[in-house]
Formats: sequence, structure tokens, C-alpha cells
Amino acid sequence: DSLKFKPDFNKDTLGYVWLYLKDPDTLGNYYRAFTKTLGIDSVYLRPYPSVSDDRFFNGQFAEYSLSRGRNPLEDNKYDDNGLDSAGVSRFYFRKGQTVVVKLCSIDAPHYDFWISIEQQFMTDGNPFASPISARSNISGGALGIWGGYGAYLDTLYIPK
Repeated sequence: DSLKFKPDFNKDTLGYVWLYLKDPDTLGNYYRAFTKTLGIDSVYLRPYPSVSDDRFFNGQFAEYSLSRGRNPLEDNKYDDNGLDSAGVSRFYFRKGQTVVVKLCSIDAPHYDFWISIEQQFMTDGNPFASPISARSNISGGALGIWGGYGAYLDTLYIPK
């Protein structure tokens, strides 16, 4: 329903985009978000986490904090900690930028697939984590997801 920039604590020019929405009163709504900073990103990037369901806010107003996603094609611009040459994290938005947010409605199989992928990503490198099998709606031994996205786009200019 709306977007707002909120600076991070002790960083007045760097922060995150907050997405505010009114969830329908039917249980079982699933969402996936993307961001694109105009003039910087050539594609929509997925923040982490990028998927959510309405299990905890069905029929209510909800708010999400969105970071700038990681673009693997730009990894050479950042050190191993995700910091650029000025020491700024790749996941921040900056004052003066224009950010397009794409919020998508997805179905349950899509949500199950992406949440399983993100859970695997979150535990990568943890020797005590159980392996996670990505959930798929494709048969025949293939891995992936087939479905559609209902996309809603909104643009936020972050004043300097």
C-alpha cells in the first residue's frame, strides 16, 4: 500500500525501505518481494528473506523491512564482508536514490520452493544444520518451480 525510507540506527544517509500493506482477510496469501535501485541495478534483486506468508498477520496491516538484494554480477565491487570501497554494506539504500519495489503474490507451491531455498541459504556453512530438500512442483527428477507472479510495482524517491 505504501513505501517509506527509514535510516538505519546511527547512519542518517543509509537505511532500508519499509513496505506497508493491508493483507486480505483470507488465510493463505503468499508474497515475494524484489527491489531495483534506478541507475544502479540492471535487474530486480531479491532481498533476504524475499518470501512471506500471512500466517501471523492475516487480514491485518503488515510492514516489511526490505534491504537491497545481492547481485552476483557485482561481487567484484565488494569485499568478503559485503562492503564497498567506502566501507558501506551492499544491502543499504542511500538518500538520493530512487527504488522500485516489486511485490508479488505467489501461490503456496512457489512459497514452499523459495522458503526452502532461503532456509538452505541461511544454514549454508553450518556443520550442524540438517540438509534441506528444495520443494518443487516439477516432476521427473528436475528441480525448480513452475508458476506465475501477480506483480505490484511502486516507486520510492529517497530525498537527500
